[in-house]
Amino acid sequence: MSNAIARNSMKPLTIAYRDFAKEEFDELMATNENFETEESRKVIESQLTLVATFGLEDPLREGVQEAYMKLFQANANVRILSGDHRDAAVAAAVSVGILQSLDQDEGVVNSEDLQAALDELLIEVDETEREGENRGKTWAFRNKESEKAFRTGLKRNVVVVYRATPRVKTMFAAAIRMSGSPCGVTGESLNDARALSEGTVGFAMG
Repeated sequence: MSNAIARNSMKPLTIAYRDFAKEEFDELMATNENFETEESRKVIESQLTLVATFGLEDPLREGVQEAYMKLFQANANVRILSGDHRDAAVAAAVSVGILQSLDQDEGVVNSEDLQAALDELLIEVDETEREGENRGKTWAFRNKESEKAFRTGLKRNVVVVYRATPRVKTMFAAAIRMSGSPCGVTGESLNDARALSEGTVGFAMG
């Protein structure tokens, strides 16, 4: 049901619950990475009581398709990093013109897979004292080989990222910038603030 909803460019939302005693919940959180990954959340996302599943329409902003075409004609590469369900993120990309088909797999990446790949290539550094930057904590390539691997791999091949976390958005933006390409980042929530700061220019959208 969720896939059918998402393929119609709606966000699938399911409401379900499970009762825990506070002590039991706190212990589960402490022993399962604070529920920060999909795998660690499985322990509390099983044996739930379903209330409802429904679709939330989230239409594209006016002018998005025209803006994309201008960027395309200027040879700018546009990437989508979305927190949405895979099919919802792909449907948005198709409606803009970034992808050609709802069934396209090429260029579509899960956030956890991209995170694992970036962790192999990047290391966290402090640019607080760097003249002209002052980004504070950021990321840099581990070595020249890592930068080359990013340029020839992820930079070219990643088009749509679904279930994207704030961390993976930030690291991906930093990697693009550090690879020598101007990088514009858009965001519309507080969670996007760090990613905006990693771009050559950041566009906060309300």
